[in-house]
Amino acid sequence: MIAQHLARGHPWQPPTPEEIEQAERKAQHADHAKGDGPTVVGHCPECNGELIMMDGCPTCYAGCGWSKCG
Repeated sequence: MIAQHLARGHPWQPPTPEEIEQAERKAQHADHAKGDGPTVVGHCPECNGELIMMDGCPTCYAGCGWSKCG
């Protein structure tokens, strides 16, 4: 955004209180959209369950025990 203002010949101005409030609301909404569960990185080739990252390795969250790292 700063680059856009400078490209148009406008000097940078600090954000207004309204812009700060809007950014905070947007960040809070993004936090709620993520959810509290683990991030799914794929599906298990054995049981088609969800894969999550555990210790840097895709691992079946459904509990079949499959792990890409062995």
